[in-house]
This record gives sequence, structure tokens and C-alpha cells, in this order.
Amino acid sequence: MSNAAHLLDRRIIFRHDRDHPWNGCGTITTDGSTILASWYTGGYKEPHPDNHVVLSRSFDGGAAWEPPTVVSDPPGDLRAGDPMAWRDDLGITHLTYGHHDQFRATGDWSYFHMTCADLADIQLAWSAPAQVLPDGPDFMLNNKTIALADGSYLAPIAIRTGPRRLNPYHEGFTQAGALITRDRGTSWQLVGRTPHMTRSGYGPPDVTLWEPAVIANADGTLRFFIRNSWGLIHSAKSTDGGVTWSAWQPTNMPNPSSRCHVRALPNGVVIALNNPNAVMQSLPGRAQRSPLALHVSYNGGDDFSRIVILDPGVGAYPDAELDPDGRTLHILYEDRVDVFYAALDLNAVL
Repeated sequence: MSNAAHLLDRRIIFRHDRDHPWNGCGTITTDGSTILASWYTGGYKEPHPDNHVVLSRSFDGGAAWEPPTVVSDPPGDLRAGDPMAWRDDLGITHLTYGHHDQFRATGDWSYFHMTCADLADIQLAWSAPAQVLPDGPDFMLNNKTIALADGSYLAPIAIRTGPRRLNPYHEGFTQAGALITRDRGTSWQLVGRTPHMTRSGYGPPDVTLWEPAVIANADGTLRFFIRNSWGLIHSAKSTDGGVTWSAWQPTNMPNPSSRCHVRALPNGVVIALNNPNAVMQSLPGRAQRSPLALHVSYNGGDDFSRIVILDPGVGAYPDAELDPDGRTLHILYEDRVDVFYAALDLNAVL
């Protein structure tokens, strides 16, 4: 894997303060003129009963940002987190976020979906939040929903199949699943699950598997990319619209069990925003979520042959959106304290 260097010109869009010492797990989208960012904040850590979801907008290409406004702050010990934004072919902005009963019950998640027709409205007019798959399994939805060739949309989810242990709250997830909507988020259906991730001869025996990203290649093949506790991003494929999936296979992307963002560009090139720091959780200590790097695949995600270092510092939980201009990648990431935005000209690195 060859190396190049390109430092992002990042901007702090929200700086922590006494009431918001912890910030992160964000998402970003744009209609080409207005950029919307959302993340969760509040409390001194995650999980914390003060965690709540906020959003902010920029109207000048990311130079200045509105003060954050609250999206969801449920009462009591119920916390909110994991926002994720995407846009459909009609130009409607979709936002999902989760409620988590970590401190009062079994640690289950409930996810909600709402839409907005115009990101430039002075007062954003969101639809009433509706629960996503209320009768489904316990799942986490924390990566981009993508459009499929048949007009439906697929949200990648991690599914809890193991015991519901409250601490750490992410244990028990050993499958990913394809969540499909054919009516732009009004209703959702779980159409298929991956095989359980098994030990494959290395790594700790109890796998922590979550936050899958999904892409659709030009031939219709779907591919999951997922963080886990083994030090490498793993991948699984589907050739039938997400109903059945191959066994998980390791990619050549090191990862310290942190969310990555993966997307297929219109020209077929696949890019991944990832932290290529490879200490496994089975070893003493834990790798830092740095640097923030762009991995490039020219064969549909089979392997990533180039890596471009975007930010040598901590660059956790990247999310990105491709501008309608087709070349500008809007990136949101954080260091668990402050929230950063940067624009990347893909023509300069691909």
C-alpha cells in the first residue's frame, strides 16, 4: 500500500465548553449550498444520561456555522445519540438518531427517522419523528443509507444477537443487517442478515461487531465494511439485494475498532475514511483513532491500494457527503472533544 500525504484544512465547528465537554459520533450532508452537520453532546462521556443530539448549518461553504440546536434530548436517564443524515433522489434530507436505555433497562436502542424538504429554511421544518422497525431486533444504525438501483434505500445496521450486558454497552453485536425502505423512510424491512462473525483463527473470542458501512457497486453487488475487535476492517458481499451475504473476510485496512466511512464514487472508485492504527483489543492497551486517512480502491473494494493521510492527529468517527459538484467531499470528524469540518478536493488526491 503506497503512501502519500495531504493535510486537511480543518475548522472547528463546535468547541467544547463546561456544559458540553464531550462531543462526537457526527454526520454531515449538503444540498450544494447549505451544509448540515449533526452530532451528540452533553455529559462528560458516552454513555451518559445527558447525551443528546444537536445539529448546525453552514451557508457559506463551511466557513461559519450556526450555534447548535437540539434535535432530541429525551427526559430522565434515556440518552440520545448516533445521528445519521442522507438525501434522497427528490432532494429530501433524512435524519435518523437513536434513543438508548443504557441506564434504566436492558441497554436496547430505538431509532427514529424524520425528513426535511429545504435545508435553507430559517426554521427547519422536520417531519414528526417515527420509529424505525419498532418490532425488529435490537440494532444500531450509525452509517450512511445508500440508494439502490431499484429506487429503494438500504440502511446498514449492526444486530445484537448476544446477551444484553449493560457495561460495556456495545457487546453482543455479531451480525450486520440490510434494512430496506421502498417509500423513502415511511416504512422499513429487515431483508437479510450476514453470517455471524467467527474467530477465523485470530483475535479475541468474543467479537464486538458494529457500525457497518455499505456500498453498491456498478454491477449491483452490495458490500458491507465493518469495524470489529480484531484490528482489521472486515467485508461481506451480497449479490441478491441484501437478502443473503457471504462470510466475513478481512480487508487490508487496519482499524482500532472505530467507525469508518466508505462510499462508491460515480466513476466506480471506492474510497474509505478510516483510522489505520492496528493494535488489536486483545493486546494490552488500545490504538488511538488516528490518523484520519483516505483509502482508495480501484477494484470495487476488493483491496485498497492507496492511502492518503488527511490529518495526522486524532480523527475519529468520520462521516462524509459528496457535493453535487462531484469532486468536493465534505467531511465531519472529531476527537471526542471538539467537532471538525473539512472540504477535500478529490481531484487532488485520486
